[in-house]
Amino acid sequence: MSKFTKQAIMDGFIELSKQMPIDKITVKKVTDYIGITRNTFYYHYQDIYALLEEIVVTKAKKLFVLDEDNLENSWKSNLRFMGQYGKKNENFIRNLYQSMGRDAFGDQLLEISYGSIYRSVQAYAEKEMVKNPDVTYKEQAIKDTSYILAKMLSENAVEWIRGRVEQDPVALMEKAIVAVDGVGQVLLNNLNKNYNNK
Repeated sequence: MSKFTKQAIMDGFIELSKQMPIDKITVKKVTDYIGITRNTFYYHYQDIYALLEEIVVTKAKKLFVLDEDNLENSWKSNLRFMGQYGKKNENFIRNLYQSMGRDAFGDQLLEISYGSIYRSVQAYAEKEMVKNPDVTYKEQAIKDTSYILAKMLSENAVEWIRGRVEQDPVALMEKAIVAVDGVGQVLLNNLNKNYNNK
């Protein structure tokens, strides 16, 4: 019952966010909308911001699911899913961006995408080291490559949200896949050479 109530609160908040700016949504509006008491809301969440944070984290976990059988290319399916999610939930995402502010939203997106990209870059490095035992990839090179790629992709997403990229989010993500595919390997190899020469 408790899990069902938490999901109902999240769903109610998301539905309300399609109708009004997020910063106008109050605890009372959420509780009235789904028909629960304020005490029930506060049993699950400290305030609206705690609810908003859980929604962002929950949605992110659904968007960034790693394919353990194909970690190296997992980021591609994640980007495709992000594009589809963005197209379907454009109002909610833009509303969320307005509520959180550019920096907070961009930081959250960067943190979420970094984890997925890191695992993909790490999987590529491990595969290369198996093929060529003389090659060793420094952990810092893997981290830096992942950060640069995640930053590029998160900034691209923020520009779409701000309306600066007039393109369907699905098409935008396909373009990002084409642009980034292969770049990660070159970037990793170049950074790794740099670290090995120090």
